[in-house]
Amino acid sequence: MKRLSNLNIKSAMLLRTLPAIILVATIYASFVPVQIQAFHYSGIHWNTDTVYFKVDIEMDQALIDGTLAAADTWSNAGANFSLDSYWVTNNDVTAYNFGVGYEHIIAQCWISYSNFIISEADFIFNTYHDFSWGSAYDTFDTETVALHEFGHWLMLNDLYDPADSGKVMYGYIALDQIKRDLHQDDIDGIIYIYGT
Repeated sequence: MKRLSNLNIKSAMLLRTLPAIILVATIYASFVPVQIQAFHYSGIHWNTDTVYFKVDIEMDQALIDGTLAAADTWSNAGANFSLDSYWVTNNDVTAYNFGVGYEHIIAQCWISYSNFIISEADFIFNTYHDFSWGSAYDTFDTETVALHEFGHWLMLNDLYDPADSGKVMYGYIALDQIKRDLHQDDIDGIIYIYGT
């Protein structure tokens, strides 16, 4: 019986102390800034307001059309930055079958930079997968994929929180998924990097 009563006294003391601990924690939490990841930027950027890219004319027309539409979307996002198609440049968009073992890759982006300044960017559609620019069944939408890859050219990184699934820079895509409009956080990212 004695142990039980000691336990009850300790429990009563804890119950009196607990509200004070919760109050202090609540007050402290109200002054701690909350970090919301609207976009993720690496610090690397282009040192120009227009980046020219070359589309491989040997690619399927759906890949070309989706790529050009995606470039227009980023160019019209309200930032002081544009992506323009031009024949003479070292920034390439092309397509290649990566083959068995690389099925998890839909497209791949490469960036060359020095001292945080980008000198070249390229991306390749993995034609191991089927692509379309429209409503074909069981395909990846070329504009959706290109919009995401061009986001990497701007140096926006992948986001993997399910709360970010509506954003172009979300790191996962499904067959038949179409995201052709930038989320406000995607727009905020390009404006943060390149201004208005």
